[in-house]
Amino acid sequence: MEHTKSKTGGFMKPGAWKAQVGTFARQLALPAQRQLFEYWIGRCTDESWPLREELRPADIKPLLPHLSLLEIKPLPEGVEVRLAGSALWDIYGGELTGSTLVRGRWGRHLDYWRDIYSMLAEAHVPMNGHLRNVNGSDHAALFWLRLPLQSRDGAPWLLGLDISVSISQLDTLLQRHAGEMEPPPCEIGPPPSSSGESGGWA
Repeated sequence: MEHTKSKTGGFMKPGAWKAQVGTFARQLALPAQRQLFEYWIGRCTDESWPLREELRPADIKPLLPHLSLLEIKPLPEGVEVRLAGSALWDIYGGELTGSTLVRGRWGRHLDYWRDIYSMLAEAHVPMNGHLRNVNGSDHAALFWLRLPLQSRDGAPWLLGLDISVSISQLDTLLQRHAGEMEPPPCEIGPPPSSSGESGGWA
């Protein structure tokens, strides 16, 4: 099993993590990853990650099939998938909503995800990576992104993005991305004002 993962430091507030924004952004190989990261980082403040309740699905509608909302839980559950987009059914081979590390469709990669979610629970900072041979297929690969959220009750949550590609696409994307030097323009700051449809994920 080949995989990569990136950890961006210990538990910290967004303001302290600001110096790592450019480095993290350069790790994102897919446009969809960069789009979600820019949306997320624009809703961070120096004191807090974005509130789960204030996310606006309408703002990131094209990404919705690939998104998940995850609540961090004590081990052994580790995490609970509270909402999963339709594309995740194909990636994980079935319904993911309600899954934890104890009950879920993690297959041969259970130890990998237990490691990932343990680090996320400890650090609660952005992480990303890629994983080969997902859902029992030797021809499928996965790019994943996990971004920390807060809830009004103080509970830690995650915003997830999972996109499946073929192994050949993975190698091409990684080779192409290795030659890209400039990250997208990302700054921590207050969310931009918006109008139109409102309402978040409660």
